[in-house]
Amino acid sequence: MGHEITCLDNLLTGSVDNISHFIGNERFRFYKHDVTEFIYISSEVDAVMHFASPASPRDYLELPIQTLKVGAMGTHKSIGLAKHKKNPLSDGEHV
Repeated sequence: MGHEITCLDNLLTGSVDNISHFIGNERFRFYKHDVTEFIYISSEVDAVMHFASPASPRDYLELPIQTLKVGAMGTHKSIGLAKHKKNPLSDGEHV
């Protein structure tokens, strides 16, 4: 569809192998980054999607603090990015 994607992941429970088929695509950028920290994207942003979280019951048990932080702080930082970029979905009316 012609979209450009910027992907942030700290790879705590994931792997670059999961996105290897996108590497080399000029419309895809990957940054190893923890979304519980400040998020800065210099380019325009039309949408922010926050899917970061350890994704299995085993991960939840082994990484309880990281799971809580990404749910709370990751969401907070993602909303901050959306508000900074004036994303219409960050105004609360569409959430």
